[in-house]
Amino acid sequence: MSVTTADRRVLDLFRIVDSMNAAGFANAFTEDGTFRFGNSQPAVGRQQIEHSVSGFFSMIGGLRHEITGVWSGSWESGGVKSVEAAVTYTRRDGTVTEPLPERARSGCTAT
Repeated sequence: MSVTTADRRVLDLFRIVDSMNAAGFANAFTEDGTFRFGNSQPAVGRQQIEHSVSGFFSMIGGLRHEITGVWSGSWESGGVKSVEAAVTYTRRDGTVTEPLPERARSGCTAT
C-alpha cells in the first residue's frame, strides 16, 4: 500500500497499538479526547483511555494490523480518517487467529 505523508500518523498509531503500548496510544489523544472500542462505553481523557486499552491488552497475547485502506474526509465537526485493516490476534495461549475480517478464500470476489 502506498502511504502518503498524512497517512504516516495513522501507521505510527497502529504501530503503537500493535506494540500494546497503552500509554503511547493514550498520548495520541488530546487531554479531553474520547476513544470507543467496539460497543464498550467511551473512555474520556488520556487516563481513562490508557486504562481501557490496558484492560483489553491484558486479555490478549498480541495483535497485528495489516492496513488495507485509509480514507480522508470531513463532516460537520471537521476532518476524519477511516482505516480498514485485517487484524491478527495472538491469544494468551500462543495460538494465532486468522486475520479478521477473514479474507475471501475462493477464487472470486464480489465487486
